[in-house]
Parts: sequence; C-alpha cells; structure tokens
Amino acid sequence: MSETKTFPSRRALLAGSATVGAAAATIATVTGSKLSPLNAKAGLDYPDAPLFHLVAKYRALQAAADLVDETIDRLSSEYQRLKPERPQALAYKGHLYIDHRSSTETLRDGTTREIYGEKEVADFRANPRMAYMITKDTGGEFVWMVDKDRQRRADEIVAAHDAWCVECEHLAGQLGLHDAHDDAQDLADRSDAVLDELFGTKARTTDGLKIKAEIVRERGEELWGEGMLDGLLDEMIAFQAPDAKAG
Repeated sequence: MSETKTFPSRRALLAGSATVGAAAATIATVTGSKLSPLNAKAGLDYPDAPLFHLVAKYRALQAAADLVDETIDRLSSEYQRLKPERPQALAYKGHLYIDHRSSTETLRDGTTREIYGEKEVADFRANPRMAYMITKDTGGEFVWMVDKDRQRRADEIVAAHDAWCVECEHLAGQLGLHDAHDDAQDLADRSDAVLDELFGTKARTTDGLKIKAEIVRERGEELWGEGMLDGLLDEMIAFQAPDAKAG
C-alpha cells in the first residue's frame, strides 16, 4: 500500500509566520509598484485613508488566497498520484451484460480497460435491470421484469463504486485537501465582503478613484456583472462635477 503524506491545511499555513511574511511581501510589492506615492499619505490624515485601509486588507486576502491555491495545486497532484484505481468489480464483463454503455479507462501501467463509470453507476443505482422474459409465473407470455442475475451484477458494481469513493474521500481528507478547499472558500467570502465595503466607500481623491478602477480592471467581468463598474462610473461623474462647476 502506498504511504500517504499529510500536508498542512491552508488554515494552518496561514497561521505560520512564513506565510504571513510572504503575504506582507506580496502586498508591499503591489503597493510599492503601483501606489508608492500613496503609501505615505494613507497612514496620515489623508482623505482616502479608510479606502486605502480596505485596499490593503483586500490585497492581503488576495495574497493569502494565492498561497492557498498553490497548496491546493500541490495537494491535488499528490492526490492524483496516490488515488486508488477503480476496483476490478467495475470492469466490463461481456458474459455478465447489463448495459451497452461503458467507458475506456487508462491504468497507471498504460493498459486500458472497459469500465462502468459515473454515468453508468448512476443509472444502475436509479433503475432496476429489467428484461423481457417469460417464466412459469407469467402465464406463458413475455413480460418486462427484473432480471435477478443482471440486478445482482448491477448491485455489485454500485457497492464497489461506493466503497472506492469512500477510500478516495478518506485519502483526500488525510492529505488536507478538503480543509484547503474550505479555507479557499472562507478567504473568497472574506475577500468579497471587503470588496463590497471598499466599493461602498466613496472615494474623496483621484487616487481613490484610480485604485478602484485598478481593481475593476483586475477582476474584469466578475465585477462588471455585480454592477461595480456602473457604480464606479457614477462615482467618477459625481466626483468631476464640482470641478466642472468651478471652471
């Protein structure tokens, strides 16, 4: 049996000083390259200090999410390497025909086999294996009824598939893959909440408008669909109106 290796979840990684330091470095790089003139202002009595505080918070969450995504990629690769192959019970057997459909699967050794996959298993689970047959109980007429041999084989396939799924889920849990995905969703939810607050905070300077526009450009259609682009355009028009009047 292959030895499994346990990796820390993203929550555990984020608790470590190395990860926090990496996130801070990422934020410093981004703000240093794009907003260097603003950094000195944001911590003082700068009109858009609350806005830039939210920007920094958002950047930190994004940097943490990137680190977690890297962890998920690594764990997923390890999961695929250790994932057990489907049991032989799922292999297509011509002499035990129960369905004309099957899938071709390539094994780790490079060979292929015909196997009953997810769609077939779902069908076997939902629908009994019927046959048009005649028995002593049918009065000499052909009727549709459950074929006990075919049904027994279908039940065997479903049971083998379910046992294999449990084994795969156990492996994913051991590796920390489920925890990592949970952490990714948690960070995404927190990031979205900060983003909502950020775009709900009115910019008081052109620098504030610029950083909002930068985030909209980064996220693209994801934010356009939520009306944030329209909101930003309305804010820019309203912001420029006093200057127009003054002219």
